[in-house]
Amino acid sequence: MIGGRFAHFDNGVVLLPNTLMNEGAELLMKMIFQNAAIGGGSNFYVGLCSDTITGKGMDLTDIVGEPVGFGYARQVLALNSTDWPDPVTTNDVTKIISKTVAFTAAGGPFNVAISRMFLTNVLTGTAGILFALSAALENPLTVADTTTENFTYEFYWI
Repeated sequence: MIGGRFAHFDNGVVLLPNTLMNEGAELLMKMIFQNAAIGGGSNFYVGLCSDTITGKGMDLTDIVGEPVGFGYARQVLALNSTDWPDPVTTNDVTKIISKTVAFTAAGGPFNVAISRMFLTNVLTGTAGILFALSAALENPLTVADTTTENFTYEFYWI
């Protein structure tokens, strides 16, 4: 549990609260106050993993259990109002929720059970910034062959 909430499902989409990593917080401040680019273009990429949060100082090299093969690929979230509709505030909680991204296993199941999502600025590899790591699912998710799992990335401020 992070931010007082467990992961939950909403209309068949997995919603997970997140932890902003130190390098993600620094990047966010630079984007807001210095009009800085995120590096790697104008996109974020959502990945899946079976990792645990060991501290807010984690970076991409610390990610454990990202699937390999069988159709897995990080999914793009462009920095625009299509992929990130306007934030909303309800009961003094402001949040922004990404569009739905789909992960489909093809030719076999993903090789690890998924427990978290992460947000980075690189499509592949570990040479980018780990912006955020989501809360864990209550039960790890196995993505079976030909199965599609839909996720959204939700940021909220209390």
